[in-house]
Amino acid sequence: MLFILSITYIINREIVALYEFCNWLLIKEIFPDNSVKVTMTGFSYIFSMIDKYIVESQIGSFSLAFLLVFGILFLVMWSVRYGLLSITPNVLPILLIIGIMGWAGITLNVGSVMIASIALGIAVDDSTHLIVRFRRELRSRHATVHSALRRAIIHTGRAMVFTSVICICGFAIVVMSNFQPSRDFGILLSLTLFVAVVTDLVLMPSCMIALSRKWPDIFPKEKGVHS
Repeated sequence: MLFILSITYIINREIVALYEFCNWLLIKEIFPDNSVKVTMTGFSYIFSMIDKYIVESQIGSFSLAFLLVFGILFLVMWSVRYGLLSITPNVLPILLIIGIMGWAGITLNVGSVMIASIALGIAVDDSTHLIVRFRRELRSRHATVHSALRRAIIHTGRAMVFTSVICICGFAIVVMSNFQPSRDFGILLSLTLFVAVVTDLVLMPSCMIALSRKWPDIFPKEKGVHS
């Protein structure tokens, strides 16, 4: 026996809920004696289940990427304070975008769920460049946190802005797609990268200055060649 159900465009979560309801209705109400086996099929159902599995797997992938990226930063910089400092400007844009998605009613789909992992991988590059340059400048004779930050931003700021603008323009092209998940992906990822470079150039230096005022020895000079 074949039942055909025609539906208009609805979000994948609603499609899965609709099919689960139909499955319950057929088994519990129409065929309560378990005389039939119900199998759901169709393009919308299959695509919705694929989307569901991708969303669930990407959430786990982001958690793994977060641990690996910042774990490597801790090891490379060999400093807990610099590792923790690099987390703030990279996590804050992602949390902000998640909040915007909730406010705008954008659900997690095959496009939007990948934003966090991709944005993290791209944004962490800028903060790493700035912190490494800051540590190098701090080795200079008579250098202060303020002067080291100023020279670090002068030397790396332009490159950070240029690379971010290039990435934003590249992903913004996807906004013209007729496929809604792709369009959401382009808009949200471009916005995330913009917020990320702003936090790298504004928030992170501000945090470093504020911390140095409260704890003057939080960024000690490291051994190295003095300039």
